[in-house]
Amino acid sequence: MGKSIHWFRRDLRITDNTALQLAARRMDSVVGMFVIDERWFPAKARKMGAFQAHFWLGSLQELATTLEAHKIPLRIVRASDPVEVLINLAQQVGAALITYNKDYEPDQLAMDRRLHRAAAEVGIEVVGTKDAVIFEEFEVLTGADTAYTVFSPYKRAWLAKLRTCGDLWRAAKYPPLRYGI
Repeated sequence: MGKSIHWFRRDLRITDNTALQLAARRMDSVVGMFVIDERWFPAKARKMGAFQAHFWLGSLQELATTLEAHKIPLRIVRASDPVEVLINLAQQVGAALITYNKDYEPDQLAMDRRLHRAAAEVGIEVVGTKDAVIFEEFEVLTGADTAYTVFSPYKRAWLAKLRTCGDLWRAAKYPPLRYGI
């Protein structure tokens, strides 16, 4: 089955982590990866305060300890290009798959597209999964199949779609995996 890299981003958890679950189901072993993005973390970037950085770093320590108990190593790397680091690590460990939970910020979406292209060039499969949202951007559209530009109609459509799903979101099950996750 092979090895997988799971790219942790905002999702510093193992319980109900859809992409991590996928990696563990599909591959024999998983290596966790977190990239401390130098565009965000240094104080001079002014994008993250000291308390927020402290919280993130503490959360990473806790995640590393939790993963270690499940025999999943966590690599933490400082870099300004997460895509390059992920591809290099995947090649280094012989990973056939990179997984991540989708992030819907425009810069993150652009980085995801770059990751998919770079991985395809070297024969590595990449899978992004829906994780922190109920509906993705293409699942609630206007009657003309375009994105809403006004919140109130979007909210009404979102709530209507949620009602058609019943208790689907409550019924989601995350079975234990071989790693004990």
